[in-house]
Amino acid sequence: METETKQAALKSPTWPFFQRIANKIEAWSRLQQVAFLSLLQLVLIGGPYYAANLVSRWRDTTTFNVQTPFEETVPFIAWTLVFYVSFYLYFIIIAWMASLNPQRRKEGWVLLQCMTMISLSTMVFWMVFPVRIDLRHQISDVGPLYDTVMGLLHTVDAPYNAWPSVHVLYSTLIVLMVRYWMKESQTWKGLFSLTIVVCWALLVISTVTIKQHYLFDIVTGLFFSIVPWYVWVVPRLAELKEVP
Repeated sequence: METETKQAALKSPTWPFFQRIANKIEAWSRLQQVAFLSLLQLVLIGGPYYAANLVSRWRDTTTFNVQTPFEETVPFIAWTLVFYVSFYLYFIIIAWMASLNPQRRKEGWVLLQCMTMISLSTMVFWMVFPVRIDLRHQISDVGPLYDTVMGLLHTVDAPYNAWPSVHVLYSTLIVLMVRYWMKESQTWKGLFSLTIVVCWALLVISTVTIKQHYLFDIVTGLFFSIVPWYVWVVPRLAELKEVP
């Protein structure tokens, strides 16, 4: 009876591969689940991105120019690097919130499946239609610490996979999921929810103020997150509500 109950609780409209993983980690502690889910996100989302970046770096070409006069008018704002780097915390936060209870875990798997599909799709775009980001000459000298951080960032994130911006894409999906959960628990209100939106907005803005992306990358990042959210994720979250 206990096994049947556990299997029923884990039932979700996800791939069998994800379902097998969900069954295995159900008995783990919350910290173990958070660590594993964070690592899994790194592999499934970061892996395709890095592979595509290596291919684009090897090709060293660009298929079309998306730069506009807007990028020349946006100033370089060094302190917004904090919000750009905060992107990586989003994956830990969503893993922590998803591990709260069985229902959240099922819904978290739905989101991860969506992000995996998007990761593989955008990998194709990056390799077939690479766009080189030619904005880094606008970065001014700030100081040794900043230069070191930016140097590490530029080493890992070569300027080839411009669109869609993964910072915009995945942060938007994660914030939408956080908003969904907080609205269910009636905590999406007041200063806390406003702080989340402001931090996300500053992350989006930082992609152009530290000269990592074009405006086109932001727009396509929003498109590749908002459309799948409403077309694919929301219907599957509704399906989960119907599972006894």
